Amino acid sequence: MIMNNISLEKPAVPVAYALLIFEVAAKQGVSKEEIIAGLGVPANVFDQNDARLSLLKTSQLLYQAIKLTNNPALGYEIALHSGITTHGFIGFGLMSFPNGRAAFDFGAQFLKLRLPNLQMRVFDEGPYAVIEVSEATDQGSVRQCVFDLFMLGIARIVTQIVNRPITDRDILELWFDYPEPAYYQAYRDRLPAMRFGMGSNQLRCPQALMAAPLVTANQTTLAQVSEQCERELALLGYSANVVEQVRAILESCSGRYLDLEATADRLHMSSRTLKRKLQQQGMPFQQILDEVRKKASIRLLQNQSMTINAIAARLGFSDPANFRRAFRKWTGCSPSEFRAQQDCKQ
Repeated sequence: MIMNNISLEKPAVPVAYALLIFEVAAKQGVSKEEIIAGLGVPANVFDQNDARLSLLKTSQLLYQAIKLTNNPALGYEIALHSGITTHGFIGFGLMSFPNGRAAFDFGAQFLKLRLPNLQMRVFDEGPYAVIEVSEATDQGSVRQCVFDLFMLGIARIVTQIVNRPITDRDILELWFDYPEPAYYQAYRDRLPAMRFGMGSNQLRCPQALMAAPLVTANQTTLAQVSEQCERELALLGYSANVVEQVRAILESCSGRYLDLEATADRLHMSSRTLKRKLQQQGMPFQQILDEVRKKASIRLLQNQSMTINAIAARLGFSDPANFRRAFRKWTGCSPSEFRAQQDCKQ
C-alpha cells in the first residue's frame, strides 16, 4: 500500500547515497556536474556529511544518472558497489546484533531514516525468513531501478554479515514483481538467485541462516546506534512526540543550545504553540533543556582532559559558577565531587 503523507520536498535521503551514484556514474564516463546540472541542488551540499536530499531531488538525480550513462542496469551497478558501511551508523548497528533476524527487524524499524520512500517488513514463511519491500510513496519512472538497487543492496548486506559471497545461490533468493529485464542476463553471473514476475519484492533465505550468531555482535555499539536512531527519528520529525523532537533538536546543538523561540522555528510552529504542547505533556522547555545539559555534563566530566570551566562554556554557561550551581541541583554534588567519585570507581 502506497502512503501519500510523505513529503517529497523534505530533506530525507543522506547525501552518501548520491555520492555512491556519482562514483558509479563516473566509472561510466559521466561526471557529478553533468548529473546535477539543472536540478537546482548546490554542489557544496554533497560536501556536507550530514546533508540530506529530498525524495524528489533524489529521484531526479537517479533518473539523470540512468539517462546520461545510458545504462538501465545502473541499479545493479550501484548495489554491487555498495557495502554495509554505505549506510553509516545504521550499517554498524546491523553488524552489532546477535543474529541476522534481529538485525533486519532493526533495519525495518529505522529504514525511514535512510529511504522513507520504501517500507520493509520481516516475517517467517515455512522454512524461510522473508524481507518484503514495498513503496511508501510512488517511485515513478525510476521504480524498477530503485527496486533493483535496494533489493540487491539488501542481499549485499545479508551476505556481508554472514560472510558469504553474494553469488552463493544456496543462501538467498530475490523476488521481483516486474518481468525479467532485458539487461538481467548480462549481470546474471554477478548476482544472487533472482525470480521475476512474482507479485512482490522479497529477499528469502533459510531461517537457520538468519538465526545464526554474528561474530560482529557488540552490545555496546548496538545501544549507541539505537539511541542515535531514536534521536534522528525525532530530529527528522518522524516522531509525533513533541518532547522527543525538542530533545533531539537540543541534543544536536553541541552546546550552542537554542532557546524556545528558535526551537519552535525549527519545528515550524509558533513559540506559543510549542509552549502549550510541552505543557500538555508536563515537560516545560526549561526542564528538557536541563535534562539535555545534565546528560552532556556527565559525559563531558568523564573526559579528564577538559577543565570544569571549559565544560561550563561548552554547555552554554557564561559563568562557571552558574554551571556549578546547576550541576549540584541536578545531581546533588558539585562537578569536582562527581569527577572524584568517578575516579574512585575506576
